[in-house]
Amino acid sequence: MNVWIRKTALIAVTSLLLFSSCSATKTIDTWRNSTFEGRYAGNILVAGVNYPFDTRQLEDSFVSRFREYGVQSVSFSAVSPGSTFTAEKGRTEAIRLKSDAVLTIRLISVKEKEDWERFAPTPDVPAELYMESMQQAPLLAYSFEVEDVVAECSLYDTASGKLIWRLHAETIKRGSPGKEYIMSGRLAASLSAEVVKSLRDGKLIRQGQGKNP
Repeated sequence: MNVWIRKTALIAVTSLLLFSSCSATKTIDTWRNSTFEGRYAGNILVAGVNYPFDTRQLEDSFVSRFREYGVQSVSFSAVSPGSTFTAEKGRTEAIRLKSDAVLTIRLISVKEKEDWERFAPTPDVPAELYMESMQQAPLLAYSFEVEDVVAECSLYDTASGKLIWRLHAETIKRGSPGKEYIMSGRLAASLSAEVVKSLRDGKLIRQGQGKNP
């Protein structure tokens, strides 16, 4: 019985550690301009706006993700090195490159906060009575620090300069250090995956292009 208890405790601790170090990006909300219904973007210029970390790394992550799905894409930093992005500069470059649209990415907030998980302790009982005892066990609380990052991604039509689509997404990184997570490129990878999925689901880039998200 003691062996069984030790194994159960080890599984519980391992699961908790894995959970506390994971991260995920989820969409908070999206907005779409109905005027552009039925139009697909096949060539997109990507620009990080006032990004406090490695802008080129952020943009390249989106460019790579778009290319995986058959969408032509280029980084603003690559075509205009050393230049600070503005709407006018972005549109000028997009026209020159014959891009259909400009995608901008900016961080709205990066903050740390405390989160809680509740779980039932492993009871000291035989396996056949485990489920019953778990239902009766009191819940314990475990607190940990999380990095909460909220980003805004906007897609603009090159020809008119009008906003086509906008998404707000939240990435919660459990554990620390959060800044290392952002600077390593893992935030960009997670965010770009969520954005491309949303664009495909919204039929702003063609569903038939590339692999499935």
